[in-house]
Amino acid sequence: MAKDSFERLPSSEAERFNLSGGADSVPDVWQPVVETMSAWNAKIWLSAATANGEYMDFLKRRTKADLAFTQALADCECPADVWRTYSDFWTTAASDYRSEFGQLASQWNAVTAEGAAALAA
Repeated sequence: MAKDSFERLPSSEAERFNLSGGADSVPDVWQPVVETMSAWNAKIWLSAATANGEYMDFLKRRTKADLAFTQALADCECPADVWRTYSDFWTTAASDYRSEFGQLASQWNAVTAEGAAALAA
């Protein structure tokens, strides 16, 4: 609802829906839920920022490896060298991506498990 639609309500109704005071204006019965969800939300955002930072570091490392690969290809002297360079590159890339995505999945699994535990408490 737009803010002006609240202005058309009788004052008692407008006060009932007014949460502009933040968590302090929430009725007491909902206070534990709001506090738990606020704490979990803060933890999720912190975890998201950490995961995004880790992923950006990973992409930086992989970009360096990709650029080094082109240089290694340029240094090849025979078809066997090209084959070995490609093989090494793709083996390493697959291992790096598997490791990174496994790490990110573990991190998010921990966050959701903590959130579920907080909501169950």
